[in-house]
Amino acid sequence: MAGENNGTSVLESLSLRTGLSTARLVELPEGGVSPVLGSGTTLWLTRSSGPRDRNNTAGGDPESDSCTGSVAHLALGSGGETTVRTFARSTLVSDAVPSPDEHEVAFLVAPCARSYFNEHVLLADLNTGQSWTIGAGARVCHRISAPSWNARGTSLIFTYAPSDPAVRVGKRDGYGLCSDPIEGEIVILSATHPADLASAQIVKPARGCSYLSAVFDPEGIAATEACEHGALHEFSFPGDYDGDAYVVQLSAQGRPLRRLAIKREPNPAIVARNPHGGPVLVTEELGENIRPYFNWIWTFNGRALKLVRHSTENITAIPG
Repeated sequence: MAGENNGTSVLESLSLRTGLSTARLVELPEGGVSPVLGSGTTLWLTRSSGPRDRNNTAGGDPESDSCTGSVAHLALGSGGETTVRTFARSTLVSDAVPSPDEHEVAFLVAPCARSYFNEHVLLADLNTGQSWTIGAGARVCHRISAPSWNARGTSLIFTYAPSDPAVRVGKRDGYGLCSDPIEGEIVILSATHPADLASAQIVKPARGCSYLSAVFDPEGIAATEACEHGALHEFSFPGDYDGDAYVVQLSAQGRPLRRLAIKREPNPAIVARNPHGGPVLVTEELGENIRPYFNWIWTFNGRALKLVRHSTENITAIPG
């Protein structure tokens, strides 16, 4: 579990039976860092910053070539860190996720200045140095969740909320400004070659709902979903999807099998694949209108949710 302890980001292990901390593994570096557990003995860290705003106008008029980004893996035993890749200042990077054998890695990347709601997936073979993209041609003002691998390392799954086709893309869209995307879908495609999102297997959400996050699990697909219904109307607008929320078990073909309610107004709710094939982890951060305020962690075995922990700290579950 990655979280904050007195303002310091730390990685600690939790007992799934009691929800109590069993060990403090490592203190995470400060700044924009997203951690992902690799083989169980390595932690992958994505560091990123930018773009820098040039002024106080709407969107901030982001400056080109003002981003920094690097990916490293950290040995949990020794604390030794190895840089895997450094990105040019023209690129904003986030959410590096290694394949199960750690021979490939998937990143979310975007042009630095026009990075707002404009990411796509970059894959890199760490042995050959080759790289290729997925979804690089997606229309600006979309949302992509962090990708997740299947057990064989041949397919990726993520959620994708497309740009609203009814809204014309403006010349400043992506430069700190965007119209809201439409509802999020589940996207499944091969990780072995470049691809457009049009070639993917697409799973649509229930009417009035939006998928937030998705992973492969032993029964097929586990996903989190947020809906318009159940929202507090004085704070909500159509397309906000800040009402009732669910963990959804789907078949491998994308047919919903079960929907289990979690806390209303997810901000967001993220599901994380178990690399050992067991129950997945669900982390939910609640929206600002929900009181009492907690972040929640559950395990989900495809049929039932089991509460692991709730906390006022900012926490994200990382299975390992």
